[in-house]
Amino acid sequence: IYINKLQAYKTAIKNIHWSSNNMSEHKLFDDIEDAVAEVQDEIAEVAQGVYERLKLNDLKPRRYNITTSKKMLQDLLNDTQQFLTTLRSKELVGVKSTVEAFIGKLNQFKYLLDFCLKEDLKRRIKTKVCKKI
Repeated sequence: IYINKLQAYKTAIKNIHWSSNNMSEHKLFDDIEDAVAEVQDEIAEVAQGVYERLKLNDLKPRRYNITTSKKMLQDLLNDTQQFLTTLRSKELVGVKSTVEAFIGKLNQFKYLLDFCLKEDLKRRIKTKVCKKI
């Protein structure tokens, strides 16, 4: 289920957060983790109100192997868009709007991540040039 995927992404996000090369990426992934946790909680609570409560040990995150932060964010967006296509039940209308808003937030994070990565590249180039001088 989708909340299991979100749990795996939260772990991947923490890994990226802790291994960031710059403060802007470090802080951005804090914001991303907060957004993922919030949407995961809302989806799980609404679904339990509509269907049934999750039982202990129902949350079974799959492992997500990180290649780059940019790819991880795109994979999260793709999985979220795929999940949105499954939301057809009228009872889940609130979940659908939550997921749509989350997709918007993920696109915003992609935009902000590009800034972080470009800033980091500029910093590295500048440091390399300064060391040669």
